[in-house]
Amino acid sequence: MPTFKFGKIVRDKTLDKIQSSGGRAVKEYLTTEDLIQALKDKLIEESHEVDDAMQPIDLTEELADVIEVVHGISQAAQIPFSEIEKSRLAKKKERGGFEEGLYIESATFDEGHKLTQYCRAQPEKYPEIK
Repeated sequence: MPTFKFGKIVRDKTLDKIQSSGGRAVKEYLTTEDLIQALKDKLIEESHEVDDAMQPIDLTEELADVIEVVHGISQAAQIPFSEIEKSRLAKKKERGGFEEGLYIESATFDEGHKLTQYCRAQPEKYPEIK
């Protein structure tokens, strides 16, 4: 029988599906720190799947997976999802959302500006254009 490496967290009913179809799985149940890290890795995986989704139905399914993983992280980290939503709304009120589709190609600041220091501290995220 062929064996395939999964090496990732899966939804709770996946093991039942594997076993009910005659398969076997080597499994473990993760505890808090490992669980949170596995869910963060899953969030990245699901984000790539959102990026790959071409049809509205596929995008809907992948976004639902992202939200489920976020719920999992909040539960594992003992952060009530309502706190995440409260933080989201506060940030939206202060900084706005993404409804306008605003895209900034580059930004220029004076040498002493706090955002110059902020960007220079994260060159992988904000490379300086010479």
